[in-house]
Amino acid sequence: MPKDKVALILLIGLIGFTVVAHAQKNFGIEQEVVIQHRTIEQPKEKRSYTTQEINMIKAAKDVVKKYWMSSYEGIYGLLSKKYKERLKGTRSISTATEYKNSMPVTERVWLKQTYQKADLQRDDLIQVVVLAEWEEEGYEGVMTFVFDMIKEGDTWKIENIIF
Repeated sequence: MPKDKVALILLIGLIGFTVVAHAQKNFGIEQEVVIQHRTIEQPKEKRSYTTQEINMIKAAKDVVKKYWMSSYEGIYGLLSKKYKERLKGTRSISTATEYKNSMPVTERVWLKQTYQKADLQRDDLIQVVVLAEWEEEGYEGVMTFVFDMIKEGDTWKIENIIF
C-alpha cells in the first residue's frame, strides 16, 4: 500500500479517536433537549356564560379565595355536608376543632394563587383550578389544586379538593 494512503488512513483514525475522546470527556455537561409531542386534539369550543352563570362562578371562586385565608376551623365551615361525612367516616372528624387538630403543624406559607380555570359543569357543580405558589423552610414550589364546588342551598361549598 502506498505511503500516502497509509498516512491518510492513520490521520483519519487519529482524528476519529480525538473526536471520540473529546465527546466522552464532555459527556454529561452538554445541553440536552428532549421534545415531547402532544397528541393532536380538537380545539375545545369556548363556552359563553350568561350573566347568572358568571355570578355563580364568581360566588364559587369567592369560597375558594376564603379557603386560602381561613384558619382550619374556618375551612371546615367551607366544606360540603358530603365532604364532612367522608371526614367523619374515614378519619373520625366531626367538628371544626377535630379538623384543626388533625392537620400537621407546618411552616408552609401560601404566597400567591392563580385561578387558571373555572368551569360550570352543572347548575350545582363548578370546578375551579388554582395554581398555588408556596414557600416552606427555604423551599419554594407550585401546586395545582382542583376544587369541586357544590351548591348547598344558596351557598357554594367545597365538595372535593384534588392536589
